[in-house]
Amino acid sequence: VFGHGFSDRPHLRSYTTQLYNTQLAELVDHLAIPYPILVVGTSQGGSIGACYASHYPGKVQKLALLSPLYDDFEASGGTFATLIKTPLVGEFVLQLVPDAKISDLSERLTSDDKRAILEPQAAEQMRFRGKRRAMLANWRGDGLTDATSCYEGVKAQGIPTLLTWGTQDNLITGDSMSRLRELLPAIEYHEIEGASHLAHYEFPDRINPILIHFLK
Repeated sequence: VFGHGFSDRPHLRSYTTQLYNTQLAELVDHLAIPYPILVVGTSQGGSIGACYASHYPGKVQKLALLSPLYDDFEASGGTFATLIKTPLVGEFVLQLVPDAKISDLSERLTSDDKRAILEPQAAEQMRFRGKRRAMLANWRGDGLTDATSCYEGVKAQGIPTLLTWGTQDNLITGDSMSRLRELLPAIEYHEIEGASHLAHYEFPDRINPILIHFLK
């Protein structure tokens, strides 16, 4: 996702699904990675991966989704989200949010030990200009909206798909994952007991064997 980590922060009003599709296509072509490819995505990256697979038929061999955005994202509604998407108002509101709050992973991890390691790494990206602008551009695009149509494209192609979800995930709801499983009845599903949103980081010993077995 543009603007996360140390990635570029293009000067665009919004980062759209089309932008992310193009980004991935250009990256794969530039690196000369042979098609079809294996795609793994977590959170918004899950819907980005699904939309890429949907818009580029035949390019994706398998799709692994780790607590993916499907049709409902806890933080995408409400008053704060509305303010953020409003021109000028969003810029003002986001400037009031401290760096520490943006880097806070308490809603994404259950382990204090893992948070102590990852939060300083997340905070480091705040040193680079354009982080808040990129956050606004992502919020103002369609990348955090209902991605059902993309997953329908995955279903139409019969792409083998894996889904993992942590039982303590407060950002991606269990109801949303149930609806995704209804849409893709052949999906391979693994529920990670006690894990939050970043289960792959918090419990790699439980997630990695599942991923390896599925992808190979």
